[in-house]
Amino acid sequence: MQPQSGKFCPSCKRYNEPGAIFCTYCGTAFEEGSGRAGGTSRFGTSDLKPQDHPPRQPAIVPDSGIAFFFLDDQMPFEICTEDDFLIGRKTDDTAEYMVDLAIYDAFGHGVSRRHARIRRTATGYEVIDLQSTNGTWLNEQKLTPNQAYPLPSGALLRLGRMKLYVAYTR
Repeated sequence: MQPQSGKFCPSCKRYNEPGAIFCTYCGTAFEEGSGRAGGTSRFGTSDLKPQDHPPRQPAIVPDSGIAFFFLDDQMPFEICTEDDFLIGRKTDDTAEYMVDLAIYDAFGHGVSRRHARIRRTATGYEVIDLQSTNGTWLNEQKLTPNQAYPLPSGALLRLGRMKLYVAYTR
């Protein structure tokens, strides 16, 4: 029996959480307009960024902080020196520091407003999925929400369908 609040993927037939815009297992997009109102959902078909092939060696890795790169760019789109920050889509009421992905079609790529938290640790950084609608992956391994995972320099971070690399020095 199908749960009332979620949906099954038409391709792989696996159960997905309510509000998902694509299957978290196989990536199949659900019908447009099936997302929850006001939340993260898919619109349009803009897939210009990020690209799906490996990046070249980044030209800039910060001496302090962490840099975020789209997959085929040599220049970071953001360098963050904060020790604890969010990554997602900034809203007017966001009080915490945030790497704002809204201008990169984050909404269309399934990035939640408060998608993930990144914190500096004694050995580097860690990432925590904040119960995002469309999930967070680290090197293509899905993260369990509210659990911290080491975030190594050079890792592929996927927020919904948005892929980016992180780089830092210690």
